[in-house]
Amino acid sequence: MPETENDKLKDDYRPLPDLAACRAMRVLPTLVECLVMNGHLCPYATPFGSGIFCEHPERDKIAARTKAEKQKP
Repeated sequence: MPETENDKLKDDYRPLPDLAACRAMRVLPTLVECLVMNGHLCPYATPFGSGIFCEHPERDKIAARTKAEKQKP
């Protein structure tokens, strides 16, 4: 039987990306860093050095939401 995407993610309790749980931070105008634990399992993750860059089509919205959450009193 062929391996499914969920079989590959068996150590994680839900498939990524889970946009409700996604968190990211803009590090350069064109780069967004993933802040999610086990983010390397996401199909939109691009590992680089010790970080993981997000290539999700909604990465700008994810980064903006994360920044807004951190700025709340």
